Amino acid sequence: MGPAIPTEPNIELMQQLIKDFGSYDSFKNQFTEASKAVEASRMVHTCVDS
Repeated sequence: MGPAIPTEPNIELMQQLIKDFGSYDSFKNQFTEASKAVEASRMVHTCVDS
């Protein structure tokens, strides 16, 4: 088995998601809907600017 996979973002990312989307759940919902809208693609990616 490999290392545990986090199920929620770290505190810095969580703070940014709340700032940008209002809540973590709102981000998840918008991300899910965006992934459904992408035609002929099996993946949606997020990028974090560091």
